[in-house]
Amino acid sequence: MLIVGAGDTGTALLHILDDISPPPMFVVGLIDDDPQKIGTKISGHPILGGSDTLLDVIREQNVSDLIFAISGEMQGKMFQAVLDAEEQGIEVSTMPVVYEDLLGRVPIFHLDTNWIVRSFVDQARTPAVYEVLKRLIDILGGLIGTLVMIILLPFIALAIMLDTGFPIFFTQRRLGKNGQHYRIIKFRTMRQDSELNGEVRTTDENDDRITRVGIFLRKSHLDELPQFINVLKGEMSLVGPRA
Repeated sequence: MLIVGAGDTGTALLHILDDISPPPMFVVGLIDDDPQKIGTKISGHPILGGSDTLLDVIREQNVSDLIFAISGEMQGKMFQAVLDAEEQGIEVSTMPVVYEDLLGRVPIFHLDTNWIVRSFVDQARTPAVYEVLKRLIDILGGLIGTLVMIILLPFIALAIMLDTGFPIFFTQRRLGKNGQHYRIIKFRTMRQDSELNGEVRTTDENDDRITRVGIFLRKSHLDELPQFINVLKGEMSLVGPRA
């Protein structure tokens, strides 16, 4: 476990962890962007670096979990570093959630308006019933969307084939929940040679790689219909962060 934030909130959490025997987790240290704190210790736990070294510390210390313990203003680079860590499959929790799990009460003295807003992040730690209901909705929506795709498939496939030939579908490797990779499925809207040598290029507003049929598919969002297959497979969800 690595604690992000070496201020009052992070220090309070460390004291709680140190008072529990046996310790519920192994804390390798803390991360903080205050240069005066880096290299010092809090209750024997080292402050290992700032946001620029977060990913390196995670690799070097074999960190599996982050506890977010910044209750005040947070710099953009620290926020981005935490997001990058989460994309690599690191579990991110907030101090109030860990505090409540350990002691069974809410840390009133360490909460402010920002914590209330950030508590929405903790929706990732949802009960099993919510996850089951959400998955059922995804399956229902995925079935309806797939049915619509099957109905339109002959017409869209024929249009693509007459315009630029095969293939009909386009797949691309994407990063999903908890850093898991999967292949997203769409109707092809670009020329077959749009990514020479496998090099991915961002799409411009008037990209000359987009075919005539592709322009219509993109504007109508029909090109995204095959993604309902990803939803049925559990790789994507009807509601959630973009891939």
